[in-house]
Amino acid sequence: MRKPKTIMTGVAVLATLTLPLVAGAANKLVVNGTDGVTPKMVVTDTGWVGSGTSAPLSPIHVEGSSTVANSTNSTEAGLTYLFTATGSTPLFYMAPNFSLYRKNDVSTNGGRPRLDDALGYFSFGSTIGQNKAVIYGTAETAWANDTDTPAYVKILSNPGSGLGNREILRLSSKVSRPVATVNGGLRLFPYTGTGGGTALGTGSNLPVKPTCDANTQGTLWFTKATGADSLEICADGASGGIKWRALSIAP
Repeated sequence: MRKPKTIMTGVAVLATLTLPLVAGAANKLVVNGTDGVTPKMVVTDTGWVGSGTSAPLSPIHVEGSSTVANSTNSTEAGLTYLFTATGSTPLFYMAPNFSLYRKNDVSTNGGRPRLDDALGYFSFGSTIGQNKAVIYGTAETAWANDTDTPAYVKILSNPGSGLGNREILRLSSKVSRPVATVNGGLRLFPYTGTGGGTALGTGSNLPVKPTCDANTQGTLWFTKATGADSLEICADGASGGIKWRALSIAP
């Protein structure tokens, strides 16, 4: 028969897990660090999980710090998911992924996304400036059913000086409009020669201009030179087949 002291100890432990860690908190599960005091992971009564924080601000909230990147003892706020595709011929799309799904109330377009509804996004920033670089997945039109689901990707950046974010790139799904739209100038990689050179003022490990064939047809290639720069396109002309063809640059 279990001793009363052991039973009371178990009850005390369970009671501790159900008590808030601090005033106003509602942590139902607390995992402390090696000091036995500092919370390293919590689960609240709403199901929110905090790792590195005792007060999660979202369903999954991770905090960490380190002076050494990717070290064994690092507490960086990183997420690692290793998946092994088994079998001799695994499906090509079997891989770790983030799946972000948008669902509206059934009273709004039957629960389906509307025109320009965000389907999900990745946001980058800091504690003093949130959402300053954003990658959105967005509904291109109102979705009609589970097969008519056009969507596009857009990238927003922030110019600073108190200004709002601006869309700088959109990858469309509709053939009736430009597939890729750049809001502003498009700079081609400043290539300075075969297998070497300087890009954007730094570095020397540059790609080699590819062979012009059916696989690279439509490619623009800019070469930075000491004298006149050159711009070429891989294209099929009136004669000579598919090859690199020079585009005229006015003196």
